[in-house]
Amino acid sequence: MIASRLLVLSATVATLMSACARYAPQPITPDKTNESLAVPPAAELSRDAAHLAHRRLPAVELDLTKPLTPDAAAVIAVLVHPQLRAVRTQRGLAQAQVIQAGLLPNPQATGALDQPITGDTEAAHIGWSMGLSWEVTGFIAQGAKQRSADATYQAIDLAIAWQEWQVAIGAKLAAMRLVSLTNEVAL
Repeated sequence: MIASRLLVLSATVATLMSACARYAPQPITPDKTNESLAVPPAAELSRDAAHLAHRRLPAVELDLTKPLTPDAAAVIAVLVHPQLRAVRTQRGLAQAQVIQAGLLPNPQATGALDQPITGDTEAAHIGWSMGLSWEVTGFIAQGAKQRSADATYQAIDLAIAWQEWQVAIGAKLAAMRLVSLTNEVAL
């Protein structure tokens, strides 16, 4: 009776422990790469420009039916620049590493049930064992790992902001030159 309850309990524990996240491979294909680097539709671009959260670039209301202002040209350049879009994925990876650095190892539960199957089985007892273990050495370096991951994230974030600023200033300068040359041609 006790053995059957333990068997059910250990099966339940094993089932619950196996209910963790699942891995699904997502291979990089040329189609996925082209899709992720394609210029977004005008509506999506306008939405992203209106909700831009950048240290140096103001959010702008885009009306693509009118001529672009230098600020709008800078925001569009930052949003659609393929190299910047690729570099921004590093920010997501660094965020994941910050989360990973804060995780502790999972506790592990083990159980075994030993039932004799040969010889005199009527007088034999069913053997069982249960155990719980937790790797506590992860506590030792957790603070250093988390500080390192935070510093890496901040460094990547600042490097991306610097690259975005350079692209924005280049686009803004090109737009101002275009306006200046257009005015010069009109004169």
